[in-house]
Amino acid sequence: MNIRWFEKSDAEPISEWLEQDAINSWTPDALVSVLENPIYRIRVATDNLDKQQVTAVCLFTVVSDECNLLYIAVQPSMRQCGLGRALIDDMQTQLRSAPLKNRADDIEQSSQLLIKNIFLEVRESNVAAIALYCASGFKQCGRRDYYYPAINVSNSNVSDNKADSKREAALLFSLAIN
Repeated sequence: MNIRWFEKSDAEPISEWLEQDAINSWTPDALVSVLENPIYRIRVATDNLDKQQVTAVCLFTVVSDECNLLYIAVQPSMRQCGLGRALIDDMQTQLRSAPLKNRADDIEQSSQLLIKNIFLEVRESNVAAIALYCASGFKQCGRRDYYYPAINVSNSNVSDNKADSKREAALLFSLAIN
């Protein structure tokens, strides 16, 4: 596996598997459009033999002294292979490096930037992601009830109340890194 900065040319190859995810809120076009905003960072994992074959994506923002992990997606056939964990570890390495590079274009943001915490939110029903975040050292620090539209109301973690069945809680996590 190789991890590198996302490039606009990565959007088309990942669209085949990225758009299959029922709860995916990030389209390939949306990933390309956020590159125009300097607070966004996107790292991708690629196949060792074919560095253009993107198998996982990590989207995060850097503002002031904190990072927000917005999205990790792994190609369905590559799940449970350590790609999500590798992207989280890589993100931490990038956040600890100075100067922090801004994407593939190597624009330096600030050599004085010191990221102290990484924050994220995740659907309460996304058990695999929660396990990944906990294994990576994240601690739950809050909850937002009725935050997400429900996608699977039969899940035991989603409220059975009919009024609440169209919403799902977001669990908030944090990780201190410096």
